[in-house]
Amino acid sequence: MIDRLIQLFLRTPLLAVILAGCLCVFGWRAYEENPKDAIPDIAENQTIVFSEWMGRSPKDVDEQVTYPLTVALQGVPDVKEIRATSGFGWSIVYVVFKESAEFYWARSRVLERLNVAQNQLPPGVTPRLGPDATALGQVYWYTVENGWYSPQRPGLRFDENGVLTASSRQTLLKTNTELATQVDNATPFTDPIDGGPLVFSRLPLDRLRSIQDFDVKLALESVEGVSEVASIGGFVRQYQIDVNPDALRAFRAPLSRLVAAVNNANIDVGAKVIEENGMEILIRGVGFLGGEQRSAGDRDTREQAVKRDIENIVIHADNGTPVYLHQVASVSVGPDFRRGALDKMGAEAVGGCVTMRFAENPLTVIDRVSDKVNGIEHGLPPGVRINAFYDRTDLINETMGTLTNALSQELLITMIAVILFLLHFRSSLVIAITLPLAVLFAFICMQALNLSSNIMSLAGIAIAIGTMVDMGIVMLENIYQYLTDHRDMYMRTELDESGHPCETVDRNKRRQLISEAATEVGSAILTAVSTTVVSFLPVFFLEGQAAKLFTPLAWTKTFCMVGAVLLALTVVPPLASLLLKHRRMSRPIALTIALIIGTCLSLAWWNAASIDLAVANITEAIQRYLGWSTSVSAITVGAAFALVTYVVLRERIRPIESNPTSRFIHKLYEPTIRWVLHHKILFLSIPCALIVWGIGIWIGWGP
Repeated sequence: MIDRLIQLFLRTPLLAVILAGCLCVFGWRAYEENPKDAIPDIAENQTIVFSEWMGRSPKDVDEQVTYPLTVALQGVPDVKEIRATSGFGWSIVYVVFKESAEFYWARSRVLERLNVAQNQLPPGVTPRLGPDATALGQVYWYTVENGWYSPQRPGLRFDENGVLTASSRQTLLKTNTELATQVDNATPFTDPIDGGPLVFSRLPLDRLRSIQDFDVKLALESVEGVSEVASIGGFVRQYQIDVNPDALRAFRAPLSRLVAAVNNANIDVGAKVIEENGMEILIRGVGFLGGEQRSAGDRDTREQAVKRDIENIVIHADNGTPVYLHQVASVSVGPDFRRGALDKMGAEAVGGCVTMRFAENPLTVIDRVSDKVNGIEHGLPPGVRINAFYDRTDLINETMGTLTNALSQELLITMIAVILFLLHFRSSLVIAITLPLAVLFAFICMQALNLSSNIMSLAGIAIAIGTMVDMGIVMLENIYQYLTDHRDMYMRTELDESGHPCETVDRNKRRQLISEAATEVGSAILTAVSTTVVSFLPVFFLEGQAAKLFTPLAWTKTFCMVGAVLLALTVVPPLASLLLKHRRMSRPIALTIALIIGTCLSLAWWNAASIDLAVANITEAIQRYLGWSTSVSAITVGAAFALVTYVVLRERIRPIESNPTSRFIHKLYEPTIRWVLHHKILFLSIPCALIVWGIGIWIGWGP
């Protein structure tokens, strides 16, 4: 079967092109869409039930809330275990499901059982489910804080250093592009237009908390992929009623009646309709506190209106005379009782935590949240800004950069090794083409099995790169050896019409030689990979958190090795047939093509240095360490690629024995192996001693 597969792709190279193209397209799409995170999610498949019973001791909460909920939830299908904890005024129940249970199916089963358990709980206790997220769902933390602003242009946003933010700069230049130089040269802590001084906003913590609760939080919860936004720090404003007990006794009004009157005050009531002159008039009683002014005017005006309505609530009638609340109590606006705070550099702050929904892509969600934050800031009070102090994007990018660095370094080392041993640049291109294709094949398989990209799954790809390269090198070197050793079978030299020697190639015999060379090592390559894959089988039988941690590594390593084998059997032989040729291009044509490519690349590099950030960073590093300008760097890059192009177009394959590196290795290896064969017992005593030494260390011999 392996022989037929190799011959099929050698006879129809178009199949190899189609296969490589499909791997590029679908592999890159899988790479872009695959969820990316820094570490694997090893959290258990659990649903959290949270209940509040304000003011109650942990013992009361445990006996009357936690215990009934725990007993009621034990009958939920596929539950593995239930854990619970009780505190002052709250209860948390963790319902842990089997890994086979679907996440949202488990939540729906818990919700059904909570409807039944509600009747067993004290009045006023309503259990609710936690966010549909995991322990790694907290991807974005931020603070809502005071900052600098321009009184003349309060819509502009400045950072903590008094410099105009990038989003505000872009908005400002949309209306007038001529201000670019003036804005870039503006002095910090000054208005970039008229140079006026900036002012620092000084909103209190309770006001910042209100902005967080009613503006920022609601806007961020509308972002796709966000499960919950939790508010932290500051003070929650509330209307507080301080009762005078002596006044209550004087008016013979119990406290329970005051509480009931306040509870029933903030209610709208509806009635039927009145038909008049062929029209229906809706009847309703407006009872919300604040009345008409509750949605009009500024915040202070609305608060005073609500405060007046609370003070005028009738709590009792004494001999037909109404007793108002302001006669027995005082009403004020103050902070709610709190048991925690958010500290930033030694000072209290107000902030929030964005929790990502289950199975979402962290990078995508963070990008959406960042875009939403930029839009929210323009609608906040002057000077108030949103500052992210935890963003997982950098950590994820560093994790992905590990794979990129490993892949690029392995490619470079492999190409150098192939060039040193074969003195043939085009041979190294075969490896450089197949290695990224094998990685893209792994991402296609990861997307199919819903495996995310994290430090463990990417580690599987990184440690498999060496084996992946070996597959292509073994196949390529054997084909190269066959073509050089059997050159006379497919190539002969004849005289043309002018009497000059001319080389002719028998393509069928050459393809047959490549097929024989590939078939000779194809089975060995498949066997070598199979033994490596089998060695990882115990990892696939792990359970629990160990399985979630190590199984992605085993999967991705297996995917990479399978992809490398498929490419070595299908893509490497056609590529070798195309690139490993004796005939080389004439010197004038090769020089012309090299100059054209070098010139175009120099111009492209010079233009990209001012546009593309990556090229600009490389140019800046070259200028810093070598002292070269942008033009010199562009010329150097173009000249280097022109030289490589010329070498590639002019080179031809030559026997491996003519390579100085190969001759040096043979010269060094031959006497060494002869000495070992003549002193077998002495040489074998060395590994035996190492084995005994290792066993001694393992069982604990010695100190």
